[in-house]
Amino acid sequence: MKVQYETMTPPEIRAARESKPVAYLPLGTLEWHGLHLPVGNDALKAHALCCEFARRIGGLVFPPIYWGDDRGRIAEVVFDPDHFGHLKRDHTEEMMDFYGLVKHDFDREAERSRKGGGWKLFERVLDHSLHQIDSFGFEVIVTVAGHYPLNGPAKRVAGSYSGNSKIMPIIGYDLVEDQGYRGDHAARWETSLLLALRPQLVSMDKLDVEEELVGVMGEDPKDASVEYGREAIEAMVKTARSEIEKLLAS
Repeated sequence: MKVQYETMTPPEIRAARESKPVAYLPLGTLEWHGLHLPVGNDALKAHALCCEFARRIGGLVFPPIYWGDDRGRIAEVVFDPDHFGHLKRDHTEEMMDFYGLVKHDFDREAERSRKGGGWKLFERVLDHSLHQIDSFGFEVIVTVAGHYPLNGPAKRVAGSYSGNSKIMPIIGYDLVEDQGYRGDHAARWETSLLLALRPQLVSMDKLDVEEELVGVMGEDPKDASVEYGREAIEAMVKTARSEIEKLLAS
């Protein structure tokens, strides 16, 4: 079942849109996610989740947005006690060792991004993207922020959006927080989701050799499982379906 807009022909797109006029737009970035997950995890996770929504609920998935985010809000810059008081050590220098890079370059890029307006560029890119998707005839556009800080800007854009589509900005876990699910960074939640959605990209064996997990925040990713990921996806699909149907009916 094709659900990725860019892989489809106009007649295929028309049939899918007329069946369910819903578009999904994954939002992510490039950021450290431990040694067991890829740096593109946020967009990979969001895209795969969007495809799951489209297959189960209906609608079509657009290519993810990787670019334009505030580079001062990534793990390589903020994973230290100054930003997260509960951390006992600075993880960023350890990340640099694995990259073979120096933190100064990440900090310089964060400063450049801040001076350039922080989220301003991302908000312009997102607003432009929403209008473009709107012009393709979709009544509802669901933005899925795999990188959690993207959801605030997405909500701001949705609040000022001047197009015809109804915008539904979500993260994913926020759909099911009332059921006890919690987001994290490269820990049990994110690892379980990618195990369920893109298992070939997860290297659980890397967790066995780390004495201390670098750049991981949340419940131990060693406790992640395909089963937990699938359970969470089922819960998100159920809630997303209800919210989308409400928007279509309104």
